Amino acid sequence: MQCPQCTHENPADAQFCNHCGGQLRSRCPGCGRANPPQSRFCNGCGQTLIAESAPLDSPDSAGHDAPVGGPASPSAGAETILVVEDREDVRELTRDILEENGYRVIEARDPNEALSIAEHHGTPINLLLTDLVMPQMSGLDLAKRLRALRPDMRVLYMSGFVTSGALTAELVKKPFKPDALAQKVREVLDVSRPRPGDRRA
Repeated sequence: MQCPQCTHENPADAQFCNHCGGQLRSRCPGCGRANPPQSRFCNGCGQTLIAESAPLDSPDSAGHDAPVGGPASPSAGAETILVVEDREDVRELTRDILEENGYRVIEARDPNEALSIAEHHGTPINLLLTDLVMPQMSGLDLAKRLRALRPDMRVLYMSGFVTSGALTAELVKKPFKPDALAQKVREVLDVSRPRPGDRRA
């Protein structure tokens, strides 16, 4: 894992940078799962995260505030994204990319689980990021059913196949690079929805 402060490479499970001591992950006080430092909620149990303090021998423990980082990436955000992907490795990679960009991620292993989450989740879900081809239901059919429950939710599809069922503007091709996924997510979230009565030029 690369340290966001000094760009030093660390072991994948490291919580603090071996070079500068900067925090790499926050450990959930409830279930003990390590999460990216930007995460406000634990991806394991959903509990609000309380970041652990830096080690005593780290630069941040000298009694002064940590240096303020540079401007946030233009692809970063804080919205809630529902990721629906039946392949665990792809789902975990997608989750990690989004969490590293500040988003709160809810995972669903299949369309039925996604529908259950949408029905019972108490706060807004800003974006559905779903695979197009899944065993139980296509991503297009899932999006139609979820939009009936949450009309304001945006939709972005993932696919490794060439399809004509989804608009190019709403599709990210797999395999994707982290920057490409983050940028596409930001673009879809930032698109203004037409208001009722508006006419296109």
